[in-house]
Amino acid sequence: MLELKPTQHFHRAAAGFNEASLVKTLERKASAGPALTPRSSAKIQERGYVEVKDRRFYATPIGMK
Repeated sequence: MLELKPTQHFHRAAAGFNEASLVKTLERKASAGPALTPRSSAKIQERGYVEVKDRRFYATPIGMK
């Protein structure tokens, strides 16, 4: 006979990117070169895809889509 034991698990939301980690991720995924990334981070903020809180980027609802 199989016995089930109920347990509860909590998950934390992923930490937001700071500008350096965003640049590193973009370079690693070959989405952008080093010269393009400062403009990219400014552009995603201008377009409302992310908000900056405590020097970290957090996706807005439009950024999630």
